[in-house]
Amino acid sequence: MRGRAGGAGADQAQVAMEMGTFDLDGEVDSLRQKVGRMKRLAGDIGDESRLQGELLANLDETLQKARQGVKRGLRKMDKAFKQVNSNHILYLMAFVVMLFLGMYVWAKTYRAVKFVGGAFGSF
Repeated sequence: MRGRAGGAGADQAQVAMEMGTFDLDGEVDSLRQKVGRMKRLAGDIGDESRLQGELLANLDETLQKARQGVKRGLRKMDKAFKQVNSNHILYLMAFVVMLFLGMYVWAKTYRAVKFVGGAFGSF
């Protein structure tokens, strides 16, 4: 025993075929065109998917390089911060100030000795 929906559809198709209104060649050509469009669409989707994958791979590579650069920068900043806290710059500045002060005192002393020696040597 047939179901109503299946039987009714089959009866209509048979009636259409008997009446001659069913163009099998036209339907096959129409299906071929639709399959061809679907095939091109699937190819376009595949190409787009491949392109998107390449872009994501390039983006991931760029992000990895950026992460490495940021890590390097952070390490350098950390190292510089630790050096600032170590007072070696303060000692260097104190040494330079003392060096210039010593040179100043030596120059003044040399000048004074030369002046005194020249003043007493002329008598």
